[in-house]
Amino acid sequence: MRHLTGMHRNWRSANRKDQGVKIRRILFKPSIAMTLLMAFAFLGGGASYAANLYVSPDGDDANPGTRERPLATLSGARARVRALKGEEPVTVEFAAGTYRVHEAVRFTEADSGTLAAPIVYRAAPGAEVRLTGGVEVQGWRSVSDPDILERLPPETRDHVQVADLRAQDLTAFGEIPVRGLGMGGSGPAEMELFAGDQAMTLARWPNEGFRGIVDTDEDNAEVVLDTDRAARWTDETDPWILAYWHHDWSELYEPIWQIDPERNVIRRDPNVRTRYGITPGRARWYAFNLLSELDQPGEYYLDRVDGKIYFWPPEPGISAEVSMADGLIRATDLSHVTFQGFTIEAFRATALEFSGGTAVKVVGCTIRNTGRRAVAFDGGTRHEVYGCDIYYTGVGGILMVGGDRPTLTPGKHNVENNHLHRFSRRYRTYRAAIDIQGVGNRMAHNLVHHGPHLALRAPGNDHIVEFNEIHNVVYESGDAGAYYVGRDWTQQGNILRYNYWHQIVGAAGYGGMTIYLDDQHSGHTIHGNVFERCSHAVFIGGGSDNTVTDNVFIASWQAAWLDNRGLTW
Repeated sequence: MRHLTGMHRNWRSANRKDQGVKIRRILFKPSIAMTLLMAFAFLGGGASYAANLYVSPDGDDANPGTRERPLATLSGARARVRALKGEEPVTVEFAAGTYRVHEAVRFTEADSGTLAAPIVYRAAPGAEVRLTGGVEVQGWRSVSDPDILERLPPETRDHVQVADLRAQDLTAFGEIPVRGLGMGGSGPAEMELFAGDQAMTLARWPNEGFRGIVDTDEDNAEVVLDTDRAARWTDETDPWILAYWHHDWSELYEPIWQIDPERNVIRRDPNVRTRYGITPGRARWYAFNLLSELDQPGEYYLDRVDGKIYFWPPEPGISAEVSMADGLIRATDLSHVTFQGFTIEAFRATALEFSGGTAVKVVGCTIRNTGRRAVAFDGGTRHEVYGCDIYYTGVGGILMVGGDRPTLTPGKHNVENNHLHRFSRRYRTYRAAIDIQGVGNRMAHNLVHHGPHLALRAPGNDHIVEFNEIHNVVYESGDAGAYYVGRDWTQQGNILRYNYWHQIVGAAGYGGMTIYLDDQHSGHTIHGNVFERCSHAVFIGGGSDNTVTDNVFIASWQAAWLDNRGLTW
């Protein structure tokens, strides 16, 4: 499929199976010349970019920002740029190292560049620059408390380490929120643990997959589990459950209020409602935040009462950190500023948030281990996220809202050449890896894979979705789409063309759709796509003005479906 992206690619066989089928992993490998050309283009073409200011972990924000006397922080650099900027472009170069961020840096219109004199904040060439909202946990030791050892599984006791967070003045633990489809929980995440550039797992049972239920009462207050495992959890101080109680596209995280081990019954919090009830035979769940189930590498448990964290490291001696800061950047009406080449991680909320402005670019960054999204743009024009690696996000990945629907004025935002995977850790459904909304925005040449529900959304008008590759998504859901929009006759003019979709089958119920225009959604052109080993490739639930032309369907169960909902049902 090299012709689909127009980029040089390196094909490699993964020699493994995901969802029961062998897949090919396709990695973007632009040539050195192309990389230099893209960097030149994104830095303004012919503009002169001498490094005006320097930042170093060993610097001081009282310094002038020269190479010999660098600044120390992003906030210090922003303040110096505001005083310095004028008729010439400004570049702020960060030396290699880790920069710990305690609160988001605020940017306003006063921090903007211009078309002729843009501002660039970038990592030094070849340098690994980490901007983190996390704090490294110190003082790990073996567990010696006999009460804790008694609660841990026997096979775990020689492996689990404990650290006293309060002794390190790390006390802002946060609370696990009730959350799920339509259930709120929109604030920052609670404290989370990360190690080896990955999100660690709150101790859970079962370790993989789900279990079912036997029965529930009329009020859905009591649920009879299909296991006697809950008898182990009676000493837990704050047990939780993630359940798909009825629909395979509607999850709910809620506390386990009480446990009756004699009857294998859990009682639900009476203040937490379910949207669609609880249905035996369809419901599936797993329990988490359980010290008694900390039984494999990569799991942890945070005791909020004693302020201690318990952890089975995935490898001996690995460094681990907990998320503390909510975000890195909060910007309003910022324009003509680029953030390039950083590793941004361990923030409790969305790492980068922008409102209004024009031509802000996030380029070549690695953004990972966030409690919510990686990047969000709300309004403005011609913003761009280009060439970023994004993974282990809590809620989707990239959100870009732009354009005016009443006048069909385009926003001209662009999301291109990004690699997003293992997204939506904390909110499982309806949080897309890439979500463009409004009018006249574009996503192209992105690689998206391994998400529990949908991968792409483009509600609104006149959006372009082209030359993307999407695979192994909708892996935890059913009656759900890799690309999903629904219930609107007016969202006309959207084009999905020349995308490569493969290994999309779904996990339960009605299975997974690939392109899903739900409940009379209208106005899409689906042209020149390739679908390989998909279940329902194109699924159109009623609606009008939808055109499907010149697509290729390979080893897929159903090429296209069109029903008459809205006419007779």
